[in-house]
Amino acid sequence: MTVTAATATPTVTPKIQVSADGGTTWVDYLVVTAGLTGTGTTTYLLYPGILASADGAVTESWNLPLPRAWRVVATHADTDSITYSINVMYL
Repeated sequence: MTVTAATATPTVTPKIQVSADGGTTWVDYLVVTAGLTGTGTTTYLLYPGILASADGAVTESWNLPLPRAWRVVATHADTDSITYSINVMYL
């Protein structure tokens, strides 16, 4: 996630959700505990068997690959303006 502009004190928290039924029901797959508040790039690496990060940023560890139906959800904590982009790269 790359934050390119932030006005005042915005916070945005990304998470990945997955759906076993093709998009009807969504559950959290990767949750980040600390919201992003300033400009810059933050990278999250996700693969089967990864453990939670040492700094506590990621709250789960998973042993399964992503299913076909998944999405990134960005939750804003307030009404301050924040501009960001989300990029995904498969390895």
